[in-house]
Amino acid sequence: MKVWSRGIARVTVLVAAAALLMLALAACGGGDDNGGNGGGDGAPAGAITVNMTEFKFEPATIEAQTGEITFNLVNDGTVDHDMHIEIPGNPQTSELVGPGESATFTVTINEPGEYEIWCTVAGHRESGMEGTLKVTG
Repeated sequence: MKVWSRGIARVTVLVAAAALLMLALAACGGGDDNGGNGGGDGAPAGAITVNMTEFKFEPATIEAQTGEITFNLVNDGTVDHDMHIEIPGNPQTSELVGPGESATFTVTINEPGEYEIWCTVAGHRESGMEGTLKVTG
């Protein structure tokens, strides 16, 4: 009978330890489940996540408020990509982001409107890697 009791005690301890480990892992997880507009994957809080592949931005239409806008650019493709925003009088282009990498890109836009975005890598815009940034006040 004592052997059986020790076996149950060991199983109970193992189950409790596994439950605590799962709870700890769940607490550390915390993905970004709000449409890519959060700070998941090391991006700053409030950053807009834009996935780049051959040859598109996802989402292709991005909405933001006037002021400082931060993007978390994630290259899910197999070649370098960037993001260019055609701001009249002050066009902005991010750094090149390598395959499997991500980068933060921050711009300031104080005028509501629609701004064209595209990838400046040769041939990418012509292949359809473009979109729209809709900025509202």
